[in-house]
Amino acid sequence: MIIESADKVMVRGRAVGTATAEAVLTAYNGLIRAKAKGTSSAEGTLKHIKPLSGLAEGASSGWAFLRLDGGPNHFLSGIATGTSAATATITRRIKPFARSNGASSAEGTLTYFAPEMAELLLIVDVFPEHYGSSQRVRGRLLVDGEPVLLETYQYTKRTNDLTAQLSATIADVNDRVKITPTSYISFDIGVWDNTDWVWVPLLDLGEVNSTNYVFSRERDSFSFVGIPAQQAKLAQTPPEDLVIYDPLVETLSTDDFEPIPDTGGNLHYTQLVPSAGLTLYRLMDLIFVNRCGFDSVETNIPNWRIPRADFRAGVSYMATMGAIKGFHKPRFSVIGNVLWIWDSTAGVPAGFPSPRPFTLSDSAARGISATIEHLDAVRLTYSTDRANYNFIGFRTETETTEDDSNPNVRITSTVTRTIKQYFRSENPFTPVDEDIVSVEEQQFIQRSGLGTTLVYEATENYTYDAFGNPKKRIRVENRRLPDIRIEEWPEVMLETKRVTETWTYKPNPFRPGTKYQSLHSVIEEALLTVDHDRLRLGQPYREGYTETFQSANIEPTMTLDFAPIRSFIEKVKPLRDGRCRIDRTETDLLNNVVVNADSQMSVGEISMSGLVKESKEIYVFDDDLGIRTTDKILYYDGGNAPLNVLIPLCRRILKQKRAGESTFSDTLAVFDLSVEEGSMLNVRGRENEDLGDYLVTARTITGNRNLHSIQIEAEKIG
Repeated sequence: MIIESADKVMVRGRAVGTATAEAVLTAYNGLIRAKAKGTSSAEGTLKHIKPLSGLAEGASSGWAFLRLDGGPNHFLSGIATGTSAATATITRRIKPFARSNGASSAEGTLTYFAPEMAELLLIVDVFPEHYGSSQRVRGRLLVDGEPVLLETYQYTKRTNDLTAQLSATIADVNDRVKITPTSYISFDIGVWDNTDWVWVPLLDLGEVNSTNYVFSRERDSFSFVGIPAQQAKLAQTPPEDLVIYDPLVETLSTDDFEPIPDTGGNLHYTQLVPSAGLTLYRLMDLIFVNRCGFDSVETNIPNWRIPRADFRAGVSYMATMGAIKGFHKPRFSVIGNVLWIWDSTAGVPAGFPSPRPFTLSDSAARGISATIEHLDAVRLTYSTDRANYNFIGFRTETETTEDDSNPNVRITSTVTRTIKQYFRSENPFTPVDEDIVSVEEQQFIQRSGLGTTLVYEATENYTYDAFGNPKKRIRVENRRLPDIRIEEWPEVMLETKRVTETWTYKPNPFRPGTKYQSLHSVIEEALLTVDHDRLRLGQPYREGYTETFQSANIEPTMTLDFAPIRSFIEKVKPLRDGRCRIDRTETDLLNNVVVNADSQMSVGEISMSGLVKESKEIYVFDDDLGIRTTDKILYYDGGNAPLNVLIPLCRRILKQKRAGESTFSDTLAVFDLSVEEGSMLNVRGRENEDLGDYLVTARTITGNRNLHSIQIEAEKIG
């Protein structure tokens, strides 16, 4: 086309053409966005009409590839038809230059094609008839009574320590605000029985243990872990330090224990619970029934006397009870609200529900493993309380001294001691300890032509407790002095001094089984002269009679009185950090003056005991007359349990380990909630042979919107 002038001209014509385009569609957060690029061409005739305009019709075809979430390409193809209109202005500048604008519309249909080939492989397992039975299962979560939809969940509970937890991901992430640290969690599993849902509670009034909120570009998620109320019971700790003790063995007082302050200035004292004749069974009732809230406790563990059990605030009751020896691999089960605690080596406890048959038809996948140990014996370490001695004896020794330096006077002094000796039967001729029982002292003066006269005597007697610790000492002194209470003042033996010394012992609150010397006191009394003619602070002057006689100040108006003149008191109190506080006070009772008072902190061992905690060892054989076949020996620490409990226990352990400690795992073929942790199964083999009784020690239930399953773990009993 040639334009002769620069004037604007209009061309009218008709054009037909085709267009091609390619597009890529990408998915972002559920929205599909498309990008397309292509070329178009058209041919037609234009007529020189003012204004220049044109109309074009045609057809276009397109194809696109759709890819979602990293999957394979999906081919989209379609045809669209429509109309388009355009108006153009052409200006002549060196070369013709055109500008155009307009609108177009089209309608079409896209069809999905799958050009990729897929292969389907079917694997068929033949199971018992009921394995393929249809079951509808769902999980239900209630948070403070309000339902919350779940996407996935996993519920696990074990019997060995009664731990259980629910780990769940909620369907609507906005429901996370309903789950708080103070929320009560209830979780049920429902099974459809063809008429209605049968709900089985698994976690009732549980507590939120942890939460996890995950931010994701694709989709946020929120999960949490909850623990059941039963676990919360056994996780309880005493609010204050607690000591349960046998008052027939120990005498305890709250004052013996140092209180613990809090930041508010309050003092928290140790709680003492006496129980005469305390035993293991009684201790279980006091803890698990009275404090943890179970209805009762059943056990197959032997009973024995326990003198004392200490429970610390901040340490669970279960942790302290679990430290008590006398059973191997203890197992805990809760049936209803009854707590079962039993030794797995001793078989099924009396009264426990009988094992139910468990055959291959109950399993989708099963595994049984055993660990066999070739052992000859158990080297058992145990503790026993023994006295420092088995029997006692006495001996007497006398010591005499004479002073004859003056030819006219001979002074003879005699000291006689009675000594208590402590012996052990394995060395009956050598005492392990000795204590003075009594001391007698006498002094005689012999003057030329006047004979022998007793002028001084003293007796000292000791008493001891059953463990050989001194309790009291009394010393009495007598001197030959004039008795001014009688006319003519005759010389007689008068009691001039008496000393009473006592020791008091208490159980050490921080070291069970030991005692410490809590109080040491000395009271000294003397024979006094009372001079009514001399006053001191308005009172008659008082002085020891011996001192008055030696100073030759005796007057006829004086009288005699026997009264305390001095006291010494020492108190000891152990502290939690291993130190002790010692308070001492010395008082002049004659003048009512404290002459010395001090308090100090001391570091060192203050405990003592006539009963010695002795660690012993013994080899325990399954058959005392059997022949050893190996040098392998198992070591076992029996703690403080008595030997009559530990020896049968060690023999059961030997038998179990020789036979093989068998464990069992299974995925249930049918969603059967009656197979739960703590239940007993009589496991059967492929030929229905008896493989033994197993205790279900753990059960895990997992589920989502499409699939639910139960896995169990068990161990052989006996």
